[in-house]
Amino acid sequence: MLFDTVTICCAVALILLPVISACVFNVFRRRLKTAGQEEPQEWPPVTVVLAVHDQSEAIERNLPVILSQDYPGTFDVVVVNESSSDETEDVLKRLKRFNKHLYVTYIPESSHYISRRKLSLTLGVKAAKGEWVVFTSADACPESDEWLRTMMKHATADRNIVVGYTAYERGTQPLRRFQRIVTSIYQLSRALGTMAYAYTGRNMAFRKSTFMEHNGFLKNLKYLRGEYEFIVNEYAEPGSVAVALEPEARVVQDAPSDKTWKDENICYMETRRHLDRSLSYRAATGTDTAMMFVNAAAEVAAVVWGALTLNYILLGAAVFGMVLTLVLRMVMARRGMKRLGESMALWRVPLLETAIHLKRLDWLLRHRFSDRYDFIRK
Repeated sequence: MLFDTVTICCAVALILLPVISACVFNVFRRRLKTAGQEEPQEWPPVTVVLAVHDQSEAIERNLPVILSQDYPGTFDVVVVNESSSDETEDVLKRLKRFNKHLYVTYIPESSHYISRRKLSLTLGVKAAKGEWVVFTSADACPESDEWLRTMMKHATADRNIVVGYTAYERGTQPLRRFQRIVTSIYQLSRALGTMAYAYTGRNMAFRKSTFMEHNGFLKNLKYLRGEYEFIVNEYAEPGSVAVALEPEARVVQDAPSDKTWKDENICYMETRRHLDRSLSYRAATGTDTAMMFVNAAAEVAAVVWGALTLNYILLGAAVFGMVLTLVLRMVMARRGMKRLGESMALWRVPLLETAIHLKRLDWLLRHRFSDRYDFIRK
């Protein structure tokens, strides 16, 4: 009788565990919902800042979309050329000829000991005429001519940062698209909660006065990457970060190359060491991951044990739990991706969830055995 009771309890646990891991400890169950924002009576002046380096094709393709935004207020675009050696300068000169609100500046080639990207963005912010500055990149393109308008709807008096979703283009490898989706849900849901942690994307607005009061990137100027992450982490206050989830606020980024994707993720392993509130953020992501693998391990172990001992109740519960796990995780993923305007074949989700954690382990090991000067401007 004791054995039967234990078996039944284990069978119930094997059915409840998938529900808990998929519906409670799952990135896709996190809240991503914002109330509709009314348009302001007076639209603030805005400056869009891009730092570019050898990106002539991307500039020619994407910059005209930014320049032609349907924004009710005044806006200008500042492009900082980081000593490009391709046709970037020629493309910018041609575009500037037909766009009076496009301004181009440069950084000296002799810049050392500081991140050239952060120096470029700092120059762009200082050149901004208005209170609000928008950071994006040459390889990212707004999906709508109302992108700037939609972002600025959220720039209310009680906000100092506005972030929007940055999607990878559809042709991007599924694992990279999936990672961007998962990371964005964690970060945007945290921003909608008590306190924003960081932001990984190419779609962020902030107050110039806040940037100047905090001395820009002064605390982290030597680190090569992390410009978006550091701004949100350092400048955010409780309730001060708005999230623009409207489809018009999205930008789409070009698919990253293998090297770019690898370098960005390994550099993030270094960046997160210098971010505040990292422990609570990593605890949340780590708990979700642990529950997913605990559930998988329990189901597999129960299948093996049930088959070896001919315990068909345990075996049946474990098989049912596996199927339930797959179904629930796919349903939750579909629901979460829909909030960001994303979609992909649901059968990929369980495979991608496992693959992304294996890749993170790879990046963690690569970072652990890297030279610290690989992440610092020399």
